[in-house]
Amino acid sequence: LEDTLMKSYNSRHRPVKKESTTVQVSVFMSISHVEKVDEHEQTMLVHGHLWATWFDEYLVWEPNDYNGTSKINVDPWRIWQPALALYNSARGNSWHLYMHGLPAIVSNSGRVWATGSFSFHVTCRFDFSDWPYDEQECPIVVADWVYDLSRVNLSDPQGNTQWNKPTIRLNYDPIRQDEKKHVAEQGTTINKRSLGWEVKDTWRRHCYWGPSGCKDELPEGQPEWYWSLLEFGVKLKRHTPYFGVTVIMPTIITCLLTLFSFWIDAPSMSIALVIFNVLLQGLFGWDLIRELPPGSGSIPKIGKYEAFWKFCHLNTNCDRQRKKFFLLFYIERK
Repeated sequence: LEDTLMKSYNSRHRPVKKESTTVQVSVFMSISHVEKVDEHEQTMLVHGHLWATWFDEYLVWEPNDYNGTSKINVDPWRIWQPALALYNSARGNSWHLYMHGLPAIVSNSGRVWATGSFSFHVTCRFDFSDWPYDEQECPIVVADWVYDLSRVNLSDPQGNTQWNKPTIRLNYDPIRQDEKKHVAEQGTTINKRSLGWEVKDTWRRHCYWGPSGCKDELPEGQPEWYWSLLEFGVKLKRHTPYFGVTVIMPTIITCLLTLFSFWIDAPSMSIALVIFNVLLQGLFGWDLIRELPPGSGSIPKIGKYEAFWKFCHLNTNCDRQRKKFFLLFYIERK
């Protein structure tokens, strides 16, 4: 059966008998590991599997003629497959997608299922304004880089439903069924290694990219001017279990020290406490600066709060010491 199908088959031609026929390709994604989230480069390294299915009009047969055979496995390099490419790749070696990992499944109706593994290094756009409770999104943009919309369409009959979203399976332990949600962030310091990301959700979007941008609706103009584009994505939330100990608690301590400096009557003791508080705030501020994300986009709210708190603390202590100085000067004159 395979020899008969492959006898006059040409894998370079689209699997249609009429040139005007559009090949409908459905693409599905499964994410098995998020290896790295780089804040400085704003990239994500993700691994998983990609499935694609379509109809091949040249791979059709009658099962009764071949001992009731309704499905066969074929080497994927022998048949046509969509020329999928990763459009937002951060590395040049992961541009093209080849589904050559496992044999393709072909049914007697012409339905083809092909799969392959991937390692995508994709570009993202992070917003650190809500740090350290920020949520980030990383898209994975896939499209056919050879054929336009008139030749290949990556749409799916089910649309952008939850069944078409990328599945996440970060733990394949058959004994322990606990779901793995947290992804460690790679870094060179203890502070960076204590942070991480939590995988919250995924999404899928299909649009038609053309002269007027990417539209969700089927374009009314010439289909040759548009390309079918799929956008998968991962939603991440920063995981900071030590933020309360390293940032919030030192802030409360410095606030209490500021209040104590007002309650102490001895000027020398009050001045010493103020100097110690300033040094302590400088130490904690330096540690906070080391943990802050790269300075891209808007300033995080915690940074604005720290700047405002330092200004208020300095202004209050200067005003208090000035009043004490004039009070002592007035008493000595009397």
